[in-house]
Amino acid sequence: MTKRTIDGLPVASQRQPRTKIPLPQLDVRASENPKPWPENLGLEFIARNDIVNVHMSETRIVTQHISLPELKQLAEQRFGDMVKAVVDLEKNIMVVGGELHSDQEKLLIEQGSKQENVWGINLYPDVVGDDWLEFDSMINIRPRQNNRSRSVEDMNIQKQIIALVNKLLQ
Repeated sequence: MTKRTIDGLPVASQRQPRTKIPLPQLDVRASENPKPWPENLGLEFIARNDIVNVHMSETRIVTQHISLPELKQLAEQRFGDMVKAVVDLEKNIMVVGGELHSDQEKLLIEQGSKQENVWGINLYPDVVGDDWLEFDSMINIRPRQNNRSRSVEDMNIQKQIIALVNKLLQ
């Protein structure tokens, strides 16, 4: 067998087997005093046999109502001043909490919602006035529904979203 070289250095003709390195065993327990995001980005990994702090904000499907204090608590758990939410305009329900609109959208679709009725929004429970609700989410980009931006471009859909959120927020 002829040895191959590049610039005079030998080159292996076959891939060398990879060495498997064992991963440390982690003890996973919930912390009693988790830090709010973004300090720990939701997860904090500490060395072997120490505590792994897994702090995930709660995701809830709202079918009847949610109070403003509950919304503020969800905001504090994840982003501090904002809660991501996804509404289903056909079923008149909303998912609040969590990290990604896409996860909330998936949850609603798994519950039987149709994607064309589902829209992503951000809620700012401490803001007074029209700016407390923001129509901004990647899941809103839908060229087939003539919505080509992250915003909700159809004013009628915006009005439906506002009415639904006001109905569910008690």
